[in-house]
Amino acid sequence: MKRTFAATAAFSVALFIGGCSTKTESPQITAEAATAACLDQADKLAATFTKSTVSEPSAEETDHGYRITAGVESSTSDGTTVKRDFTCLAYLGDNGIETRDVNWTPTTGQTTKPPQTLREEYDARMAAGKIQNPAGAFDEDTRFCETLRTSGDPVRILAEAITRPRNLDSPTAHRISRIKEMIPILCADQTATIQRATEEFNLHPGAQPVTPTTKPVVASTPSAPLPKATSPAKTEPGITAGQRNAVRAAKDYLAYTAFSRQGLIEQLEFENYSTDDATFAVDYIAPDWNIQAAKAAQDYLDYTAFSRQGLIDQLMFEGYTSAQAQYGVDQTGL
Repeated sequence: MKRTFAATAAFSVALFIGGCSTKTESPQITAEAATAACLDQADKLAATFTKSTVSEPSAEETDHGYRITAGVESSTSDGTTVKRDFTCLAYLGDNGIETRDVNWTPTTGQTTKPPQTLREEYDARMAAGKIQNPAGAFDEDTRFCETLRTSGDPVRILAEAITRPRNLDSPTAHRISRIKEMIPILCADQTATIQRATEEFNLHPGAQPVTPTTKPVVASTPSAPLPKATSPAKTEPGITAGQRNAVRAAKDYLAYTAFSRQGLIEQLEFENYSTDDATFAVDYIAPDWNIQAAKAAQDYLDYTAFSRQGLIDQLMFEGYTSAQAQYGVDQTGL
């Protein structure tokens, strides 16, 4: 940590004051040695900053040593400057000069960069993490925080939201990363909730879906036969193993929740199927995308509140066409 000229001058004055103490019992170490030991601790605390300076260090003699106080001004990589009050007690211990009660706290009102609004901090965090931040995401996450606060089982609600297939980390499904980044900003009181959910449900990209606590309005029927349920290998001898497996995976996903055409292709790509195999599988099954949009719209409304246009925008973000999104929202009566 770089120390300024002003700090050096003040330091000399502090040594002079310390050396002229009127206490009758010597602390057995000098003010100079105590200050040097404490400022070494300040160096360690400031190691994460790009630049730090110390000013006005002073040494106050105590019964066992010296209490050192100083001002520390630190700069972060984005140019923000924060001033801190530094204190430290240096004394003669079994191993020579030791320190304790080391503390530095931000000085109120001394941050030179204007504080960000929640929206600015949210947008900056999403940009830094390269996490998609579509229109309405901030409002959606704000509502989700309120849902967690008012829910009787926020841990499960959080786990359900994260483990929906379309919410897993992929080019367009990014709920895990977004939730982990937004909670400290929008609902810091729920930090423990995500930690508990991660531990109890082993949350990670590709995690097994958590069984919903409420039955969706549009119930899925995994055992019901889908179009072209006959084995692709028999009906189309030329189908490859990769295409056949992609078809099976696509059916499994559609049995669990709704997808847009593009969303399902990208989910399969996230599972490491090639773009060609994923596209083949989705087009081979060819579900009614209007029905998928209706299911997705109702699913969103079961989860949180949306305006009509906000829900249309959300469905379009999930990959549905404008016409499909409007059809889906129309079916909810919104």
